[in-house]
Amino acid sequence: MRKIIVSNADGSTRARHSNLRSSPLGLLAILVSTILGVEILVMMLLGHFDIAHEVSGRLGIELPINQHLALEGLVDGLLLTLIVFPVLYFTVFKSLHNKNKALAESEARLEERIEDRTRELNQTVNRLNRRQNEIFTLNETNQHLQDCETTEAIFQVVEDQLSTLFPSLSGNLLLIDDDELLPNENYSWGDVSLFQEKNLLNEYRHSNFTNAHVSEVVPPKSLDSEGANENTRHWRICLPLKTRTTSVGLLTLQAPFDPTGNEQGDELDRRGLFWGSLAESLAMSISNVKLRVDLGQQAYRDSLTGLYNRRYLNDFIERQLQKLERDPGPLSVLMIDIDHFKSYNDTYGHAGGDAVLMTLGTELNGWVRRGDIITRSGGEEFVAVLPGVDAATAMQRAEELRRRIQALNIAHAGRELGQVTVSIGVSVYPDHGVDQDALIHAADSAMYASKQAGRDQVSLAQTPPEAETPFAQMQRKLG
Repeated sequence: MRKIIVSNADGSTRARHSNLRSSPLGLLAILVSTILGVEILVMMLLGHFDIAHEVSGRLGIELPINQHLALEGLVDGLLLTLIVFPVLYFTVFKSLHNKNKALAESEARLEERIEDRTRELNQTVNRLNRRQNEIFTLNETNQHLQDCETTEAIFQVVEDQLSTLFPSLSGNLLLIDDDELLPNENYSWGDVSLFQEKNLLNEYRHSNFTNAHVSEVVPPKSLDSEGANENTRHWRICLPLKTRTTSVGLLTLQAPFDPTGNEQGDELDRRGLFWGSLAESLAMSISNVKLRVDLGQQAYRDSLTGLYNRRYLNDFIERQLQKLERDPGPLSVLMIDIDHFKSYNDTYGHAGGDAVLMTLGTELNGWVRRGDIITRSGGEEFVAVLPGVDAATAMQRAEELRRRIQALNIAHAGRELGQVTVSIGVSVYPDHGVDQDALIHAADSAMYASKQAGRDQVSLAQTPPEAETPFAQMQRKLG
């Protein structure tokens, strides 16, 4: 039997047999030929044996010619049926049955293959859709990260964007000081009980994060207590956040596997490009934020003492004065100058002078209260701004500071530098001025009055003459 392969319009193929039994006309021809052949054979046999005559003779019955012919036809039909049916069964019907059975099995196998191919195609389509969503989410995440100015904003972007891909996701962003391997900031969302800072920090310290790897974890008891299936499988991934020069932290994610089976562990593992790009973008954004903060600190901090500088002082006073215009109240300014500072440089060198400045910077920074600021305005001069503090309180606090500095014991290179004293001048808004220049000038004049009085003293600025009363100063400021 010869088989011919025929291509369908949709590209599939089907087999066509050349045997005539595969078509209805062929089967009909075989059936008619078989019946005729058997009938001729039977008639030839019946022509030699008159079975009806033998039967009637043995029974002793004389039948009329018409009944004899009828009996002979009946006997011939029975014999023909007994002979033709087995022949038809073995030659035609059994063959048709076998072919129908084989055809049904072939159709069943074809349907299974179609279902398998359809399932594979759906999985491929779903995989492509997920990849497209990941690329879109990654691009959108990068755009939002570029606008972040704080680590809190970065954390919020990560939470919002990743939750679109994995709605049941829980995450933790641990920021780490790479020099000391200590946590600086820790942010979590979702089930926060999944992330213990001690365990995450230990994992960060002792694991070799060469590549992100998805691991399967046992569901926590907190989930089981809420009625979660104990057999629920969870995936967990730890992403080290590293730049080329430093490490900034660790991003840890955990969520149940997708019950549809679309998010198996091997599928998540294959997303190396996505995980790597996400970790790289996140690490770069955190590093940039820290760099901007450091640069901002450098712009507003004195490099030697660590105190705020004159630039920050000007901005701070202007903001405070604007608030006082809306909500009047006191504000005190203290001008602080080290007595005989030149002698420290002359006697102990600039290193000795720097030691005095750094020691005073530490002491002044510990003296200010929340809401106050202390700045190094230049050389050996410092300026403190105390919002909400009136003249009496400012004088009291200035005297406290003078005594604290007088009690210091400063040493450098194993040598005692002697007692350090300061002269302090105090001015108060609005009694001594309503703008920045007037307040600083009044505090500076009071500081020089302390020096002229013998140094190591605190002086309050003089009230300006009538032409420069607070009302007159206010008028001058408003033009």
